[in-house]
Amino acid sequence: MQIHTNNMRETGLGLIEEDVKDDILDTENESDTEQDERTEQTMIKEEAKVVYREDNSIPKTMWDWERIPDWGKRIEAYTDEQKKFYSNTVPKFNEMMGVLASENDWSNLVDSSSDKIKIETKRSIRDLTMMRAEGPIDWSPRDVFRCLCYHPLRKEWDVNNEILEYKKKVGVNGYIAYIKTIRKFIISPRDFVCNYLINEEPDGTIVLCLSSENCDGGIGPISGIVRGNTALSGFVIKPLNGDPNKSMVQMMVEVDLKG
Repeated sequence: MQIHTNNMRETGLGLIEEDVKDDILDTENESDTEQDERTEQTMIKEEAKVVYREDNSIPKTMWDWERIPDWGKRIEAYTDEQKKFYSNTVPKFNEMMGVLASENDWSNLVDSSSDKIKIETKRSIRDLTMMRAEGPIDWSPRDVFRCLCYHPLRKEWDVNNEILEYKKKVGVNGYIAYIKTIRKFIISPRDFVCNYLINEEPDGTIVLCLSSENCDGGIGPISGIVRGNTALSGFVIKPLNGDPNKSMVQMMVEVDLKG
């Protein structure tokens, strides 16, 4: 987890802010606290009117998202097709939390007392390879998530990734994502088409869940690339010990590489 270096944070957030300035929001004169306060005020007003602002544009990079306290209420005006996406993906949040909290049958791969990083693996209930990892980072959950989702920085922590693109916005915080790995020697690259869903909890915890199960992305197999499957993958980024400027990052992946 090389992403915990401080110089990367300063460089990365500067690059991300430049990328999103024109097409998502202008952050030059606005602090995160001010953004959060205005977002909360807007949500209160919108909930009172039961009217939600919908933006179906696909972001170049993930800079902001909506806090959803009640998924059922938030998507009640959506089409059946949209609701199907959320009925398939929202339950994955609870499944992922269960995996991260479970204690049985894990085999230890890394347990570094100096970096406070732990990595474990086991076979999943679907008999697929599963891995989970956790470690602290001295940034806020929002800063961590923004850097993790920013493609120019991705190789700092995921050396196998070549492409991560949002192909379609389904609805609030929900996307169809396309992920492709690099080719390694004679090993063909893998790609994944996933349901991709984000939420932020009241305490500032950010949850990202991906799953290719029941994903209707409309992206067929590509010649020379093996289509893989991830039943459940994602991140949970929590404020560390109540400090909003420090995070405990947990990640997990359950994958079938096929081929």
